[in-house]
Amino acid sequence: MVALIYWDNAVSSTETGFMRQLTRILDLLEHLAANGDMSLADLSVALELPRASTHRLLVSLEERTYVEHDGESRKYRLGPAVRHLAARRTEAAIVRIAAGALSQLRAMTGETVNLAVVSGSRLVYAATLDGIHQPRMSADVGHEVEPHATALGKAILSRLSAEAREAFLPKEPYPAYTPATITTAEALDAELEACAARGYAIEVEESTLGAACIAAPIEGIDGLPVGGLSISGVPARIPDSSYADLAQELLSRCAAIAAQLGAPIAAMAT
Repeated sequence: MVALIYWDNAVSSTETGFMRQLTRILDLLEHLAANGDMSLADLSVALELPRASTHRLLVSLEERTYVEHDGESRKYRLGPAVRHLAARRTEAAIVRIAAGALSQLRAMTGETVNLAVVSGSRLVYAATLDGIHQPRMSADVGHEVEPHATALGKAILSRLSAEAREAFLPKEPYPAYTPATITTAEALDAELEACAARGYAIEVEESTLGAACIAAPIEGIDGLPVGGLSISGVPARIPDSSYADLAQELLSRCAAIAAQLGAPIAAMAT
């Protein structure tokens, strides 16, 4: 009986210590999220912990990239692991929220519809519904979206700054998949400016001969693109005269998805 009581007390003490440490870690991350870059001294005061204890927490979090240390300012900030966690949550939410929009667009057009998400520095197909017409376009979930040669890629890139786009793009000259593929940064920048001005992107035989596509971006809560929706088929079934109507259908659904993600939609509704 004495041994059992001792064991229970030991387990209880271990659990209490774990919970205390977990609370400190969460408090530290929340302080960095709320205040931006903070020094060791500032974090020590905020957490009401000795500097040595605070530093041990920071070292552990830095090893897992939940925290970054700036050598010049000697301050700490949230690291990429935190952003990746948030991104994965956003990706799952987009797929769930967009399911209805994909079904509606496929029923309305009979064409293949796709959902792409921003995953780190990649654009990835997250969901697709094949069209009912032949020939039909198809894409595989999990495969990378070519940023410079697809309507989805251009729609998403058009909402990024020139500097931010570089993380997604290959080195020049960009790979050419057909004679119509854009292969230079200068030509792509001009195309992306046009996409941004009208709010959607168009692709005609840039990634695949005999394929046409129209796409619009989905904005996240920070106003940056988190994904996009597209309708793809053959050029004869997606002529120039259909762009405006199809774009409006895409934009309205992208705006609705953005709203459910908590994003500002004013810019996307225009």
